[in-house]
Amino acid sequence: MSATDLQTAQVSFDQALELELAGKFDEALAAVDKAMANGGLNPDQLADGYLLRSRCRSRAGDLEGAAADLESADRGSPDIGRWHWTRSILFEKQGKATEAKAEITKARKNDPLNRIPKSE
Repeated sequence: MSATDLQTAQVSFDQALELELAGKFDEALAAVDKAMANGGLNPDQLADGYLLRSRCRSRAGDLEGAAADLESADRGSPDIGRWHWTRSILFEKQGKATEAKAEITKARKNDPLNRIPKSE
């Protein structure tokens, strides 16, 4: 893997995170797909990429794809708070309000840096 490939993956990943924060989920999805495509992310970033892609897919209505990404992230995600947050979004989109509330509570409990948004 070339240094350019690594840099492209890193830049795309950072852009995807910024786009998500800005509420531009379709653009974030494209950026995270680009970041994940060339294999230039480290294992922790790859797991975070699956979580980000799951959140974007949930918001776009691709619940099957979101669930698959969440399962992929589950195998390697070091960030349990973000994993629960992502799962809460999927549950909400599936119409499972009780489960979504339970997951957001777990997310905030497991997020010592307070990175979980207070509202969606």
